[in-house]
Parts: sequence; structure tokens; C-alpha cells
Amino acid sequence: MQESMKKTHAMLQIKDIEFKELNIPFNTAFTHASASRHSTQTIWVKITTTCGLTGYGEGCPREYVTGESLESALRFIADQKKVVLEDIHDLSTLTDWVNENEKLIDSNPAAWCAIELALLDIIAQNEYCSIENLLDVPIIRESFTYTAVLGNNKFSAFKRQALQYKKLGFLDFKIKLSGNLKEDTEKLDFLSKSHSAVRIRVDANNLWKNKDEVVEYVCELNSPIFAIEEPIDPEQYEDLQAISRSLAIPIILDESLRRRSQLDYVKKNPSNWILNVRVSKMGGLIRSLKVIQEARKHRLPLIVGAHVGETSLLTRAGFVIAQAAHDSLLAHEGGFGRYLLKEDVCDESLMFGRNGKIQYSLDKLSSPGFGLAINS
Repeated sequence: MQESMKKTHAMLQIKDIEFKELNIPFNTAFTHASASRHSTQTIWVKITTTCGLTGYGEGCPREYVTGESLESALRFIADQKKVVLEDIHDLSTLTDWVNENEKLIDSNPAAWCAIELALLDIIAQNEYCSIENLLDVPIIRESFTYTAVLGNNKFSAFKRQALQYKKLGFLDFKIKLSGNLKEDTEKLDFLSKSHSAVRIRVDANNLWKNKDEVVEYVCELNSPIFAIEEPIDPEQYEDLQAISRSLAIPIILDESLRRRSQLDYVKKNPSNWILNVRVSKMGGLIRSLKVIQEARKHRLPLIVGAHVGETSLLTRAGFVIAQAAHDSLLAHEGGFGRYLLKEDVCDESLMFGRNGKIQYSLDKLSSPGFGLAINS
């Protein structure tokens, strides 16, 4: 994120901030080591201005990622509503608020993300520019290629979903590990043998307690994976680095990467790490862009991550950080839209198609705000 983000924009006056839980059922359950989900766990924010603009924001609180619950996120928004109404009127005042309340956002990232996205939406609309233009993020791509994510399901369901991904032409796969060696081996063997020329990474969701267990398990898997995500409890950077060196594959940091200061633990050894940057987990776009800027400076590879159950709004926000990641972008998660959700927040659901791609034209990327016709 460039210094020009601090330039002065036209002032606007917020009229009201509405917020609620957004509960959308899934078409199928999604399971991993930390949770099993049948519907969204989402906070939804709607902000209106005195001049008639409306902006929307979304956040996905997760107890096992950021310590937030739906209840705590709703309480945070209620507590901050008056301050936001009084203090934030343009990009400059928004950026100042984010910088001055770093620790507060650290404890409530998904809740703040929902507020911030709605604010950015109305600020960009007020300037009649896109989110990318508002945040000085160059548009370098109109196509976004997604990862096929396979949850920790029984083998029959896993096989069915894997074959559906194959039919669509996916080449990049992320597998949620169960910790059952026989089951995990069966899944990885099937995927590597039935899908030629694919790239596979695994996500353990903090399954193990120590580094030796991880190394032994992955060696017994004997599968050509290129990276493993969060194998032990978060923020154990020395042990994670030891795992990376023992297995000769990088560690993907997700729960262990929630704020920019955590980069201090990893930026000296970029070959051991891949950063998973999820907009909601990081506390919004402004903070996400700062992490990406620092990561690129130290040549750390990046994945645009996604929480299970994100709507098209967070998918659209993910486009922004994918643009900012530039040639450091290694993979892109999400884009499920109505494949997973029984309904979406907009009529034109942002969801991947052939070869795992979402094609999004320059005209759409240049629309004011996020450019989505929200119906929620």
C-alpha cells in the first residue's frame, strides 16, 4: 500500500451503521480438523450516508483463528458505531483510525473488516472510483485462478468432489488432513494418480502438538506435496521452521499470520514460508495490503486465502489483494459462490468456472466501490 493512500478525498457524512449475523445454509457440509460447517458464520454491515450512498461489508469471525465469536464481533461493532459515525469521513481519516487502533483491531479483526469494507465501498463510490483505484492498487489481471479445496470428508465424498474438480480442469489442490494415516494416504494417492500434472498442498489445521509427530506423519504419507499449512499450534515459528527444513517443503502460515508484526519471525528465511493472507483474518484490506507490501519486499510467496462460506463480497475484496500480490501470488482460494452457498448476497455470484477461473472484465473492476449489486 503506497503513501498516496493518505491523500485527501471528498468528505462524506455517515448516516447509519446497521449490522447483523448473516446465516446462509451450505449446499453440503465442509469439514476440517478444527470445525465442521453447515452454514455461514458471518457478520454483515450496511453503512448509509447522508448523500444517499450505501456500502456493504463482511467479516468471518472464527474462534480457532482470531478468538472471535459472532457475539463478540456484534458487540465490537455496537461499541465502535458512535466513534465511526463521528470520526471517519474519507480515506485519510479511515487510514488514521486503522493505524491508531492497531491493538484493538488485532483482537477484533473480522468485526473490523466488516466495518472497513463497508466504509471503503462508500468512500470509493463517493469518489466515483473502484476500490483498487482508491487504494492505489494497479489492475494487472482480469482473470483469477482458484485452488480446489477438498475438506476432511469420507473417501466416497472426497472422490466425488475430486472428480468434479477434475472435470472443471483444476490443476491446483489443497487437501484438509484428518490425522488418520490410512484415510489421508488413500485420498492423496487417488488425487495424484487420477489427476495428472496437479500441484498438491495439505492443510493440517493445527493437528499435532510437536514437530517430530509432523515430520514422521508426512514422511509416512509419502506423497508429492509441495507445502503443509499450520501443522502444529500457531506461532511456534522455530518449530515450524525446523519442520520445513526436515521435510524440505515450506510451511504455509495462516493462524500464525494475523498481523504485520508477525512477519518479523519469518522474513529472514523466505524459502521456509508461504503466507496465507485472508482479508477477514487480517482485519480488512488496509492491513492486508500492508502485509503484502512487506512480504513482497522480503520475497515471501503469497496465497490469497478465504474462510469457508465467504460471500461474493469477500471474494471481490480478495481480487484487490491478488492484484497487489503481483508476481508473488502463488495460489488463490475461495470463489465458491453458489457451489457452496444456497444463496449469495448478489444476483451475479462470483464463482469459479472452467479451469478454476473467474473472468472479471476491466469494466467491472473499474466500477465504483466494489461494483456489486447487493441484494442482502
